[in-house]
Amino acid sequence: MRRAVALGLLLAATASAQAGFPETAEDVTYVCALYDYGGVVAPGPVLNLSAVETARRGVMYSRVVSRQRQATFVVDYSAGFTPQAQAAFQRAVDVWGEHLTSSVPIRIRADFDALEENVLGQAGPRLARRAGGGPDGTWFPFALADAIGGRDVAPGADDYDIEATFSSSFERFYFGLDGNPAPDQIDFVTVVLHELGHGLGFVGSGDVDDGAEEVECTGVAGIGCVGVEGSDDLVSPLVFDRYLVDASDRDLLDESVYPDNSFALGDLLESEALFMDAPGVVRVYGSRAPVWAPAEFERGSSFSHWDEGVIQESSAALMTPRLAPGEAYQDPGDITCALFEDFGWPLGAGCAELLGAPQEPLTDVLTVERRGPNPFSEETAYRVLLPQEGPMRVTLYDALGRRVGVLFDGPAGLAERVTVQARGLAAGVYRLMIQTPTDETGVAFTVVR
Repeated sequence: MRRAVALGLLLAATASAQAGFPETAEDVTYVCALYDYGGVVAPGPVLNLSAVETARRGVMYSRVVSRQRQATFVVDYSAGFTPQAQAAFQRAVDVWGEHLTSSVPIRIRADFDALEENVLGQAGPRLARRAGGGPDGTWFPFALADAIGGRDVAPGADDYDIEATFSSSFERFYFGLDGNPAPDQIDFVTVVLHELGHGLGFVGSGDVDDGAEEVECTGVAGIGCVGVEGSDDLVSPLVFDRYLVDASDRDLLDESVYPDNSFALGDLLESEALFMDAPGVVRVYGSRAPVWAPAEFERGSSFSHWDEGVIQESSAALMTPRLAPGEAYQDPGDITCALFEDFGWPLGAGCAELLGAPQEPLTDVLTVERRGPNPFSEETAYRVLLPQEGPMRVTLYDALGRRVGVLFDGPAGLAERVTVQARGLAAGVYRLMIQTPTDETGVAFTVVR
């Protein structure tokens, strides 16, 4: 999935704290495919995209516009959709429309065709790259980029935010809307909910090369890589990638620990110890949430799902890699809602209800935890824990006490991630000052060249 295919500020905080969205839209779709493996549905190899596109030529589409109070979805359904399948697909669309907010219509192309044996379908987002947040920027799904920026980054008639294809020949789909499939049936609403979740942002770019004919990273077995290549040949992470850490809280994107195209990165992606350290996720889950990273890399499954063995007994299991016959979900789950908010999604009433009342504080006093290297030459990160939600300001000063810039200034949750970019900073000692209405603290770091 690597190279399948878009923040250049001096200082960057979390995505939700940043305004504006300078971007480059690209004609690229990042895809996840689902297969029937007998007793379970799980991701598998992506279908040939050019063949899928060829099959779409000449297909007639009918448009359904779902205008809800929080978001509008525009779905172009292929003529192959049966009324039952379209109603179930639309139900999944409406569920996401109840849980997320966007002032820009979210556009989906949905096809319903006979696919290869045991293939249930595949879907994925098209991507935009935002300048900043690292030397090469960050890729965002079109729909998320639109929601953050308040405008359509790709307004062309054929520039869909999400493209999805599902099998019209799979005989065990349950098309009911009540989430009550028979024990041997696969709930179509749940499958579409899951795939649209990837299209809206729950997707990462990590891969481990298997050394076979197709080159995932460098062609060397065991090498790990992360990032998506744009038309300018720059490889940049997805927003999902930027919150991942190992068991020792070291960032996945810390090149001093996990260089791109390295065995160290490959080992991490097969370590069974990969975690999502996004502030909202920590607040809701109670700690870093485990991400699926089995001992043998599963292409299309590893990296881009919650851990199957840990995220259980809640609707958050919608975004785990396995779906059993008779299993069904009717919402994305609280942990996924929290993660989407960390990505910058404005949440709708559905997610607000799932997240419920404010969580218990993670700390009694203002606390700063280092999450990146020190000293550093590229970027480092800190996690700020607050005893209560409220306004927070994070200011950067040089060794002479001169203010260099403000990294964060606005409402903060109980945990916020703050990233410092070395670009434009001279070598030397700097200090972060974190201030709330009731407390303040500081932390020093060193930039090296």
